[in-house]
Amino acid sequence: MAPILKLLLIAFIVSYVIWFVDKHFLGKQISFNKLMLYGFLAAFSVFAVLYSLNFLVTGL
Repeated sequence: MAPILKLLLIAFIVSYVIWFVDKHFLGKQISFNKLMLYGFLAAFSVFAVLYSLNFLVTGL
């Protein structure tokens, strides 16, 4: 599986777990869509930073 797909799958699973805990145990009504957006943005930013550091270290 491509690394970006693994990262997106992990972001989806983590977002779902956070949403489930917030809804069922803490009683908060947070939107799953908002959590998914934040999860995907965080995953993409981590991927972009690591990819750019790899690009800088290994050279052009």
